[in-house]
This record gives sequence, structure tokens and C-alpha cells, in this order.
Amino acid sequence: MAQVEEDEQTEFEAQCDLMGRYIVLDMRTKGRDDGKLVLDGEVYQYDADLGEQLLRKNIDFFLWASGKAQELQSEAFSLAEGAEKKPSKSSSGKSNGGRKKSTTPSQSS
Repeated sequence: MAQVEEDEQTEFEAQCDLMGRYIVLDMRTKGRDDGKLVLDGEVYQYDADLGEQLLRKNIDFFLWASGKAQELQSEAFSLAEGAEKKPSKSSSGKSNGGRKKSTTPSQSS
């Protein structure tokens, strides 16, 4: 197994950083009107750094966020696949493009 240098991130740390930044966009304590998060009696405003710390410290939260990330990825792939199969409006569903052949001969000057 390869060694990780002290100043390098492990895969787990990189995943926590990315999920805290792009998957877990907001967290709030239920019932609070100010939209803040209460952890161990302390009140916090959610940001990516707090998300990363929480993901590193709580494996259940990490697994939940990872599962959500996989769901989002699967949904995005399905949407992209559906868009590829859907004919464009300009082609009228034909594979040879949207232009119709002219029935009148062209006249040259």
C-alpha cells in the first residue's frame, strides 16, 4: 500500500471536502427559524468547512451523503441518456438532419 505524505490528503479527506462543498449544501436544526445548526449546544451557520468536519467525524453522516451523491450521479446519467435518445426539434426526428430537399430546381444567375 502506498504511503500518504503528511501534507497530502487521503481519499477519505478529499471525499469529505468535496461532499461538504458540493453535496451537503445546507444543514439546519429542525424547528429553528434562523436556519442555523445546533451541535452539542453550540449554534453554527453551515458552510463547506463545517460540512467537511462533520463528514470526517461521523461515519453515518458520511455514508448518507455518499449515498445521496450516488443517487444524484445516477439521476444525472439517466437525464443525459434520455436527452441523447430524444430527437432534436430541428431534425423532425429524422437522422439525416432537419433540411428538406427542395422540389423546385435551383436557378443560377
